[in-house]
Amino acid sequence: MRLILAPALFTTWLLAAPATWAANCNDGLDNDGDGYVDYPDDPGCTDAFSGPENPPCDDNHDNDGDGLMDWDGAGVGDADPECVGDPTGKDELVAGGPGCTSADTDGDGVMDCEDNCLLEPNASQFDADGDLCGNACDTDYTQDGFQGYPELGVMGAVFGTNDPCCLLTEPPRAVVGFADFGIWWRSFGGTPGPSGTTPGTIACP
Repeated sequence: MRLILAPALFTTWLLAAPATWAANCNDGLDNDGDGYVDYPDDPGCTDAFSGPENPPCDDNHDNDGDGLMDWDGAGVGDADPECVGDPTGKDELVAGGPGCTSADTDGDGVMDCEDNCLLEPNASQFDADGDLCGNACDTDYTQDGFQGYPELGVMGAVFGTNDPCCLLTEPPRAVVGFADFGIWWRSFGGTPGPSGTTPGTIACP
């Protein structure tokens, strides 16, 4: 005998699930510190089941170093023209300049010189810590240029939660799980990156 839940009943059950099951956009927390909580109030949430609350255009970081931040200026300055009108967009990246061609090594639709993970396909460009190195190629949570045992402690502490630091799959899932751990394990002992947006830095070579 199969148990069939009516759509309304299923939705009620899902919304009542523990916070560790919920997406960032439905967990009752201001995950990205922008003063807005969850969908529909947070402009970074496309719906109640969205994962990260802080896409690049709504994460209070100047991701491309142009002196402009987010769709609303992050409340401290002018809005980034690449974000205006689209707080859930994937890009807050400098426009292609000299030496920036249409090369796309990992085939994720983002030009190499604007791609925060050159060798790992990550169309979302999700970067939880704002170091210009995408989550898909960055498990260096201590920012020392190495991915080792301290990072294992962080991963263990947040496993099963919706902490954006360790959402490594592409696109990011709502909860840190075994798929994220698998990506972390493959990077153990290595260095973050490479990134096309931060060449030569320690945090993301």
